[in-house]
Amino acid sequence: MERRASLSFDSSESGWCSESTLGSRKGAGQGGSRTELMRERFLKDQVVFYELPAEKVGDYEWDYSTQGLILSSFFWGYILTQLPGAIIGRIYSPKWLLGTGIFVTALGGAFIPLAADVGYGLVLFCRFIQGLGSGFVYPNMHALLATWVPVSERGSYISIIYGGSSLGSVLIWSSSGFISSSFLSWRFVFYLTSGVSFIWFFFWAWLIYDAPFQHPSFTDEEKALAKEFNPKPMSLENIPFLQILTSPPFLAIAVAHFGKTWGFYTIMTELPTYLAALNVNLKYNGILSSLPFFSLLVSGQAVGISADYIYRHKLLGLRRIRKTYNTLGFVLPAIVLFSIYYLGCNVPAVVLAFSMALGTMAFAYSGFEVNHIDLAPDFAGVCLGITNTVATLSGIIAPYSVGKIIHSEQTLERWNLFFLLSTIILVSTNSVYILLASAKEQRWGRMADLALTQEREPPLFVVGDLPRRFSAWLIKSESELG
Repeated sequence: MERRASLSFDSSESGWCSESTLGSRKGAGQGGSRTELMRERFLKDQVVFYELPAEKVGDYEWDYSTQGLILSSFFWGYILTQLPGAIIGRIYSPKWLLGTGIFVTALGGAFIPLAADVGYGLVLFCRFIQGLGSGFVYPNMHALLATWVPVSERGSYISIIYGGSSLGSVLIWSSSGFISSSFLSWRFVFYLTSGVSFIWFFFWAWLIYDAPFQHPSFTDEEKALAKEFNPKPMSLENIPFLQILTSPPFLAIAVAHFGKTWGFYTIMTELPTYLAALNVNLKYNGILSSLPFFSLLVSGQAVGISADYIYRHKLLGLRRIRKTYNTLGFVLPAIVLFSIYYLGCNVPAVVLAFSMALGTMAFAYSGFEVNHIDLAPDFAGVCLGITNTVATLSGIIAPYSVGKIIHSEQTLERWNLFFLLSTIILVSTNSVYILLASAKEQRWGRMADLALTQEREPPLFVVGDLPRRFSAWLIKSESELG
């Protein structure tokens, strides 16, 4: 039996972990104590998750593969606009590129309820449009951060700004289940989020400026001082693509970005599905799914403050801070994700584990996520656009992989394969980051230094020269790496 998309799922079942449900799985007339039944549930890999009756599940007959396709379609557009959005924003206006991205994303979301009635193909298109708009956001956010925030406060500001994303997730996840179960229906969730985004765009256009020296509240002296530290005007020809793409510290960020995004989207897109498989009522599914994002919101603030404190008081060098925090943000979630399989149908423990996994990922805020600005303040948005393009591949692959692995029948063993894969990806990508990462500003990282760098060191056009340069970089001293 195919499982239908659970946009309007609301079940009064007590959950398949209950004694009555487990008893029915053993078959009518078969005995067994509750302890024996629970032991079977926890220890037997092939126990199939409770299958809800089709008439109670949802409005649309979309199997797990189709649902995975819909989830991943957002990233088809997202991957296309990362780098172009960063370049256009850096040349013209990161403020307007970021704002336009949010507006387009909201527009795509507003049409999803109508698209769903037509067919999932149109939903794929709306999600694709949302991805196109969202691709403008983070690269231009990094460009603005590089302009507005000094190095000693970057960890805190990154945590605060990314915390806004977590807060939005908490609010919408915790309320969407109740809204969907009310007379408003699940459609209103899309109208609500899009409407709030349209209102946000008005205030963004009114209040935000590309650089401190443009802000009307600054005095002439403050504007003159701020202008000295702002990125210089840039054209497409000024972007040192070759130096960026052949820089080992930058490649380390790209690999780490892929790994973290895989882990993040594993939790964000698959937790509701996992809870639904445990037969959690839709209203409570939304609340429980929001808890990991609340954990991320709280822990993110503590991480940013602690990293900046350590840096200001010179307890660790900046490179060690980046590597230490990145390791905590990758290895701890990997351990937790691997352990979820052994929690079985214990819903509170499962939610706590997901919350711990996402909460500890916040350490990466002061790891690779701010590292772009360390390496290249003038090209931070462009660098993020490149690494986020690479990372978006995981957003496409992960949901689709779940659909293929789980398909029409869910078992603990199949879910465990996916969690094990996520664990391996997190640990291996962090290992690459530890080996290659640096926090030292690169010679190509500022416009003023770029011309001197190009005169002193000809651009690398010969692929055969890559191993020599890579080896030379690896044997640099600790002090040179920063």
